[in-house]
Amino acid sequence: IEIIQLSGQRMLNTVNDIVEISKIEAGIISVDHEEGNLKVRIEEMMGLFLPEIKQKGLTLTLDRPSFDGVEKITTDLRKFDAIIINLLKNAIKFTEAGEIKVGCERKDELIECYVKDTGIGIPKNKQKAVFRRFEQADSFRTKNYEGSGLGLAISKSYVELLGGKIWVESREGVGSTFYFTLPVKPLRRGFKND
Repeated sequence: IEIIQLSGQRMLNTVNDIVEISKIEAGIISVDHEEGNLKVRIEEMMGLFLPEIKQKGLTLTLDRPSFDGVEKITTDLRKFDAIIINLLKNAIKFTEAGEIKVGCERKDELIECYVKDTGIGIPKNKQKAVFRRFEQADSFRTKNYEGSGLGLAISKSYVELLGGKIWVESREGVGSTFYFTLPVKPLRRGFKND
C-alpha cells in the first residue's frame, strides 16, 4: 500500500509539473502581487522538509545574518514559495551528506536568495542544461535520481516572470549553490494587482 501511495504521489507531482510548464509556455500564468516577510516564508518552506532532512541525516540551516536589511518583498508569494520548494527538493535529492543552507541578501533594488548544498555538484558543461525541461543534474551519472526534470525549468520561468534571474555555481563532488534575484517591488508590466 505504501509503494502504491508513493507511486501515485510521484505520478501526481509529474502531471502537475507538466500542466504547469504547459501553462507557462502558453502564456496563461497570472501573477498576483502581495507583500510578505521573506524570512518567515522561507522558514515555513524549510519546515516542510524537516522529516526528509532528518531521515537523510542532513543539516538544514537558515543563514540568519544574510537577512539583515531584508524583510519585506512585494511579489507573487505563491510563486516565490514554489521556487524555494523546487530548489530545496533538488538540494535534498542530490545531497547524501553534509548541509543545505538558505539565505537572502538585499542588493540595491533586488533581493538575492540562494540555496547551497554539499551534494554531488554539476559539471560545468551541464550547468545551463539543468534549467531546461526534462533535464536533470544527474544525467551525467549512472545512479538514477527520481523526478520529472521540470522543477528547475518551472523555477526559471517563475523567476523571469517576476522580473529576476536564476543561475547556479557548482563543482562536482563539492556541491552547488542556486541563486535567484527578484525585485523588492514588482516591475510594471500590467500584471494583476499592479
